[in-house]
Amino acid sequence: QEAREILKKITSSMSGKMSITSGDKVFYYMTRDSLCFLTMAEARYPKRLAFLYLDEIGDLVLGELVQEFGNQWRDEVNNTARPFRFIHYDPIIQRKQKEFQDERQQRSKLNDDLSEIQNIMKKNINDILDRGEKLDNVQN
Repeated sequence: QEAREILKKITSSMSGKMSITSGDKVFYYMTRDSLCFLTMAEARYPKRLAFLYLDEIGDLVLGELVQEFGNQWRDEVNNTARPFRFIHYDPIIQRKQKEFQDERQQRSKLNDDLSEIQNIMKKNINDILDRGEKLDNVQN
């Protein structure tokens, strides 16, 4: 019921991402290309992961729409008369959902990404410092 109320308030002119807390649950939504992607998670679920999930779902669904209907996908979406017209995308969404259900795995993935970025930045800083030392040696 709450999801319906949220969807009623979202207009096509709204863009971006937002979260709405309701008790121990949080509704996350994202609008992209005049489509709205909505999910609900426990309040303790990391916000960053919830929006990453929506981003990946958005990529998948938009990719499927383009693959199925080409550049006319917007017309197909806008002219859909029956509910659940795109239910055949559900297996794709379910696979992605399973990837995100294991919060520890996702946290590990994020930590690995952050560690990799940190290592690259350290290497870049060391390379710059080394170049500076070499330039100082050449000048002297």
